[in-house]
Amino acid sequence: MALNSTETKMSGAPEGARTPGSQRFILSSIGWRRLAERIARRAERRVPAYQEFVAQRGKPRAFTDRPLTSKDLYILRFPTAQLLADNHPEVFAIFRSSGASGRALYWPCLRSHDRYAAWGARRFLESCFAIHRKRTLAIVADSLGSWVGGDQISWLLKSAALRARYSFSVFAPGNKDTEIIDIINEVEPRVDLIILYLCPTYIRYLQLRAESLGKTLPLSKLRYMVLGESIPERLRMSLQARAGVPPQEPFMFSFYASADTGILGTESPASVALRKLLTLNEGLAAELGFSEPVPHLFHYCAPDAYLETIDGELCVTRWQGIPIVRYNLHDRVRLYRWRTLRGAVLKSNLIQTSDEPLREVVRKSRMILTDLIAVEGRNDALILEGSNYSESMLDEVVRTTALESVLTGMYKARLGSRDGQQVLEFELELRPGVTLDAEAVDRVYDELIQALCRVQAEFRNAWEDVYRAFDRDPSRRILQLQWHPWPVLSREVEALPKRSSIQR
Repeated sequence: MALNSTETKMSGAPEGARTPGSQRFILSSIGWRRLAERIARRAERRVPAYQEFVAQRGKPRAFTDRPLTSKDLYILRFPTAQLLADNHPEVFAIFRSSGASGRALYWPCLRSHDRYAAWGARRFLESCFAIHRKRTLAIVADSLGSWVGGDQISWLLKSAALRARYSFSVFAPGNKDTEIIDIINEVEPRVDLIILYLCPTYIRYLQLRAESLGKTLPLSKLRYMVLGESIPERLRMSLQARAGVPPQEPFMFSFYASADTGILGTESPASVALRKLLTLNEGLAAELGFSEPVPHLFHYCAPDAYLETIDGELCVTRWQGIPIVRYNLHDRVRLYRWRTLRGAVLKSNLIQTSDEPLREVVRKSRMILTDLIAVEGRNDALILEGSNYSESMLDEVVRTTALESVLTGMYKARLGSRDGQQVLEFELELRPGVTLDAEAVDRVYDELIQALCRVQAEFRNAWEDVYRAFDRDPSRRILQLQWHPWPVLSREVEALPKRSSIQR
């Protein structure tokens, strides 16, 4: 369990989460407050940029009085030389952020910060995928270069493989799809497991690309470590079912990290099983204060970092190459007490009998697993008629299993207007060989509407009261759809390490 965690009144939490029963699970912070205070005092003494930043806002009397920092408020306003830690000669590597927020930055990493990172990566893979008992190839199938999600992962895995005493190797082609497909088919007879490190949107693209080349991927041997984006739980379950892997077995994990902060959390078999239970059992989700889309649930894995939620957003304090104090990532996050949440799941009578194997995964998990970071998405959502539509919500809508045979899952979304009425505009990519007549377009529209009603209660109310009156006239519908053949949108995966589907 994380130490020094405290309960919160859920300031700034989504309305759907404000249920009395969920209060006992919620934390306002995870980590050691005293450590955070020491980091803040050291930064104020030794980091010129932070010293000036604090001086401009008045000397704080307590840690909670310290001003929030962020990329815009702090990092971009000072030259790198003034932001560096006083022990910056210990820097051993520099990684680049993806640039998805508009500007890429370069983040130095300290030796002390990542000294045991490769060991941790190997232990995680042993625990979740049993790589010490299975002949395994890991493929870094994402942009390499200097991006933290590519180069750092390649370094971690190769360092882990170098010290492994069993059959574990690494191939790092980046997002060169033909190389990835070729190596999978080349090694498949000689390995038991192939673990792909990639962004979720690249999974379907890779499968379609293999089909276009007349090749078949051995889905039953593929496992996934995803990063850079959230993945809708129903999509994860659909991919797992297609691979013939039972839902309670390890198949795909995500971790929570950024170039700004390093790794903060990882999924576990238990947290994945919990997310599946919450997705499949609406009564359980309501009882515990969750609503669709269910957030990713990451176990805190950064004991040198102090996490706190302020107005529903995650702020991080950590000593690193560029130290950060109360650094706002602008991610919408809630923090959960794992032991209490686990106990409530085990006692609940609102779980379907068919989902008992998932509950058993939670039951067999260790009670001493660390507390949870529930990431709901970024706060740069689209706002339609006063209602928020986050990227994770829109991912859930476009990648609904009902449309898997029609859409690739790649899309762009933006606000638009028709005759003075706000609308949501979607650019959608069709699967290879798919064409739509007017009747098929209507079916896709109806599925998108139903998915939006499921994930956004305010949209459901507005559609029932207002929007559906205009559904018979395609030019006046609340969703305006534009179609692209594959791979018009998928090609962007090749060009960008991480992409945002929300357009401004």
